[in-house]
Amino acid sequence: MVWKPKSQAIIHTPAEALDEYGNLRIGGGCPSSRRMMMAAEGVVSSYTQQFVVFDGTNDYMTRGAGLTGSADAKKLIVVFTLTFQSGDGTTQYIYESTPGNFISRDNSGKLRFFFYNSSAALKLRLDSTTNLVVADGKLNILMSADVTGADTDLTHLWINDIDVKNDLTLTDDTLDFTNTNHSIGARAASGTLKLNAHVADFYMNFGEYLDFSVESNRRKFFDGDGNAVDLGADGSLPTDSQPIIYFRGPAASFPTNLGSDGDTWDVTGALTDA
Repeated sequence: MVWKPKSQAIIHTPAEALDEYGNLRIGGGCPSSRRMMMAAEGVVSSYTQQFVVFDGTNDYMTRGAGLTGSADAKKLIVVFTLTFQSGDGTTQYIYESTPGNFISRDNSGKLRFFFYNSSAALKLRLDSTTNLVVADGKLNILMSADVTGADTDLTHLWINDIDVKNDLTLTDDTLDFTNTNHSIGARAASGTLKLNAHVADFYMNFGEYLDFSVESNRRKFFDGDGNAVDLGADGSLPTDSQPIIYFRGPAASFPTNLGSDGDTWDVTGALTDA
């Protein structure tokens, strides 16, 4: 799966400046009236993501305590963007909280989301149907779930606006979000299986749910051209609630959690701007 940006709009060539309706094209080939409507709805974004380097050798972040304000729940939303830089065919950890929950890309290339209850029993597992490799470029990842009733229609995994969900485990139970060790870019306890990728806008909201099969909900994070939308200074714009975890660049401030936990995570290695 390779995401390819749409071509830039042509606005200075008269023969190609109008669409089939006779309207001036303004970006992405849409009629001007539609683009203006999209802008009015907050779909078109001037926000620019700032990617941070996790080099696969030294760099990762940890939080050796529970997340302030976090509570166990049956719902969650996870959204982030990354570009893998190396390591096809190897397992790389994106996020982990111990004991239990993690997000990784396994050695087959599948993106995996594992979440457990407080008794360390697996209750939610989603894998991507596609294998992710360096050549895929930028990956906009949106995952959400509400395990109430174990209804598979309430679990979602989208990458670059494509539904890639593969439900493997789903049980109606409360998920454990009060673990005491957390990491981004490697395993929490050992620092192994490091991530070799550029990462932007890492967002986790426990206790909230969005149906990402609904396009307007995906547009709360990414516009129709795959560009990131500004989530606000504390990440609260998509759901009107501040997520527990929200990291965004530049690298100098990336370890400071803009989410409700509010803590600055410890950095092993040295994060740099991509």
